[in-house]
Amino acid sequence: MDSLFKKRLGEHWIELIKYLKYVFNDFFVIALMFFIGALGFSYSNLLSELKANIWWEKPVIILVILISVFLGGMATLVKKPDRIFVSPMEAKLKKYFRDSFFYSFFMASIVQLVIWFVLLPFISISMNWKMLELVVVLILMLVLKGIILRRKFNQFYNFRITRFSWEFDVIGSLLILSVAVYFNSYLALFLATIWLAKTVFTKNSQVLNWNRLIESEDKRMSVIYRFFSLFKDVPEVSVKEKRRKWLDPIFKFIPQDHHNFYLNLYVRAFVRNGEMSLLYIRLLVIGFVILMFTDNQITSLIIYLLFIYLVGFQIIPFFNHFKGNIFSKVYPVFDSNQQVSFKKMITYLLFSEMVLLLIAMMLANLPILIVGLALLLGIVEIELLINPFLKNKIKKFNLMGE
Repeated sequence: MDSLFKKRLGEHWIELIKYLKYVFNDFFVIALMFFIGALGFSYSNLLSELKANIWWEKPVIILVILISVFLGGMATLVKKPDRIFVSPMEAKLKKYFRDSFFYSFFMASIVQLVIWFVLLPFISISMNWKMLELVVVLILMLVLKGIILRRKFNQFYNFRITRFSWEFDVIGSLLILSVAVYFNSYLALFLATIWLAKTVFTKNSQVLNWNRLIESEDKRMSVIYRFFSLFKDVPEVSVKEKRRKWLDPIFKFIPQDHHNFYLNLYVRAFVRNGEMSLLYIRLLVIGFVILMFTDNQITSLIIYLLFIYLVGFQIIPFFNHFKGNIFSKVYPVFDSNQQVSFKKMITYLLFSEMVLLLIAMMLANLPILIVGLALLLGIVEIELLINPFLKNKIKKFNLMGE
């Protein structure tokens, strides 16, 4: 059983690498570079204007650290068949779960270290702290993360209904971080150490709660798979259609006739398909926020054009949404009608995105000349995406279908 976790960890990383090659494609890497560059530039400007003891600085520090310690869960790598095939060997699984805990803590510690490194100048300027106190904050972050993971570990051996467990972790971490920021960091570390000791020495049952184990790992992996599904079809992700009755007024603007058959289908599917509609909203929100805080004219234009392209690139494969639905072929509607309908929908989505991104550029106080240039370039880019690019993609889809 000692080698079981190592074997599964190897298989887990092979699977992740298989999807990561699609995530870190050329377009995403370029977008990531511009995102990090714009974020770094804005952050450096903020630091240059930052002064000590401003009222909002301490709440920001607490909030960022609080969010960071809840990033990353307990990776048990448990599978559903384990309930039957591995459960008879529960007594030998202690080493397995000990390894899973240390692996989860190691991966989480990397995240904590990166966030602490980014926060270093902000905390140093706003709190006037020396290096020793900053190191204490890092240790405090690691201790809090260890507490959260250990409490999750304890729940795997607990059959009682633990209501408000997550809320208790949040409130406890919030109180300790408030003590560190507003009173004394050493006192906060001392309190966190006591909490950790109590969590570690909590007496657990000797019987595993397999339902909770499997549910926890399924939730963790579903988050990872949903991220991968933004870049590639993932068989493990099942898309749930939602009624969203409150959006029904949108459909009243679409004529209910023979010529708009596919337009009705595409709009309804897009609105009710959680994967695609949420992807559009996420990219739109991210682009809006980045542009709103980017005051460099050239950088803003590049990010603006890049996000229009990214949204168009991600939506185009939605053309094949009804490919496996034989009932859509029953109606006497030509394929050209399907292409025209999809073109109408994607045109509306891209122009809506363009307008919102232009509003973000205006909120960033960019010159009206740059906003006008962005409008012109956006129209040209959407025209190129919808006509030659979309037409070539549809041809490829049709050839693949044959």
